[in-house]
Amino acid sequence: MLKMRFPEIDAYITDFEQTVRRALYRLGSHEMNQQFLSGLPCDVAKDVMRYPTPITYQEYTEKALASIQSKVLLRNIFGGNRNFGMFAPQQQRLQWNNLRPQNQNTPQYNSSNAP
Repeated sequence: MLKMRFPEIDAYITDFEQTVRRALYRLGSHEMNQQFLSGLPCDVAKDVMRYPTPITYQEYTEKALASIQSKVLLRNIFGGNRNFGMFAPQQQRLQWNNLRPQNQNTPQYNSSNAP
C-alpha cells in the first residue's frame, strides 16, 4: 500500500494518481478517495476529514496540501521540535505583585490614605 512520507505530499499525490490509472481504477471514486486518505499520516488525515468534509478528490488533495503546509510552517517556526504541541512543565514566573522583598513592612496605600 502506498504511504506518504512527510512532507512529500506532491510526490504522494503524483504516485497515487499514477497507481490508480495503471490499475484502471477511477480517480475520484469513493473507494479511491478512501485509499488516498489511508495513505496519509494520521494527523494529516484527521485534518482532511475536519468540517467541511471533502467530497471530491480535488477537495481531498487541497485539504491534504493545506494540512502539510501548515505543519511545515509550524515545524519551521518551532525549530523542528516534533513535540511542539505537547505540554511541558512551566517554569515559575515572577508575578508583578511579588517583586518587592518579602517580610518587609512597607506601607500600604489606598485612595483614602495616599500621600
